[in-house]
Amino acid sequence: MTISLLDPNSIAQSAVHTQEPRKVHSKIAVAIALTLGTASAFAQTDARPPATLEEVVVTAELRETNLLEQTSSTSVVDAQTIQRRAAVHLENILAITPNVNISGGSSRARFYQVRGIGERSQFVEPLNPSVGLLVDDMDFSGLGTAATLFDIDQVEVLRGPQGTLHGANALAGLINMRSNAPSEDFTARFQATAGDYGRRELGAVVSGPLGSPSVLGRLAAFQHQSDGFIENGFLGVDDTNNRDETVVRGKLRWFASEDDQLDLTMVYADVDNGYDAFSLDNTRTTLSDEPGRDAQESNAIGLKYSHAGSSFTTEIYANLANTDSEYSYDEDWSHPGICEGTACDSALWGFDWFYSSVDQYLRDNRNTSLDLRWLSQSEST
Repeated sequence: MTISLLDPNSIAQSAVHTQEPRKVHSKIAVAIALTLGTASAFAQTDARPPATLEEVVVTAELRETNLLEQTSSTSVVDAQTIQRRAAVHLENILAITPNVNISGGSSRARFYQVRGIGERSQFVEPLNPSVGLLVDDMDFSGLGTAATLFDIDQVEVLRGPQGTLHGANALAGLINMRSNAPSEDFTARFQATAGDYGRRELGAVVSGPLGSPSVLGRLAAFQHQSDGFIENGFLGVDDTNNRDETVVRGKLRWFASEDDQLDLTMVYADVDNGYDAFSLDNTRTTLSDEPGRDAQESNAIGLKYSHAGSSFTTEIYANLANTDSEYSYDEDWSHPGICEGTACDSALWGFDWFYSSVDQYLRDNRNTSLDLRWLSQSEST
């Protein structure tokens, strides 16, 4: 028998030998209809005007650069993505950026690694963090506990050495957080959130001109509180691993002239989180008698002056950030009476098997920077 390429029976026999001729006709008709429908849909789609992609600008380098023209491997997380993920802290969005790891045995992941390089813990004296953290050009490297995302416009993650522009703190990469700038029109926003485990959040933003179109201001305040997932069976409470984070940010922008602009940013961050996370039997119930703390209080101020000349733009950055932090925990994760009536009871052995110890690290961080930059008006000069 001669087989024709258009013979439906032959097609059915070569593909599925148990198919019946009538069923094959029906299936071929359905396939043709689906193919025509798909082609029609593509034709309609092609007839529509192409969608316009919004330009993504990276601000972490000397010049604001289109993301597609970046020489560094860069990931940008915008405000819409932060809002869709209901992200509260920087740790909530770094999981979607490639080649970036986070660590921190306490309440928040405050240490970051890029391509496997970076600080991982805080049990020894602070070393070079290798991954820099900038918040509105203010250096918070190694102090990521206060990196909350309320009123943040964009987060940029630059992978690879950035030491030429940002010093030794950015030898492996840089995380640059930029908050929203003051608006020319008056705007206000209020946010309230409630959830389980005692979660409650309050946030407010006010922005607009301050009596003159040349002077703009913005004030944002945010507080996040939660009892945490841990219950302390010895103390009989459920908030020893709690979170209590407050961040207030004020921004002032003054257009002194057509060529001169002055920006002032002030940040106050008060983080008073608990640290009671380890259970001897790997449950969410701890037995610590002296729960620890993961606290950080930061005061930072940043000043930026920009003058646009005929050939060069002059920029001056002056930043000061002071941070007091405490990291403490119950080293034995238990209480002195844990051995009573058990196999480790001192009455059976004549000595105590348990021990009681608390670790506490108190650190003061004073960070001051002053940058003077001259940028040509044309990138080619």
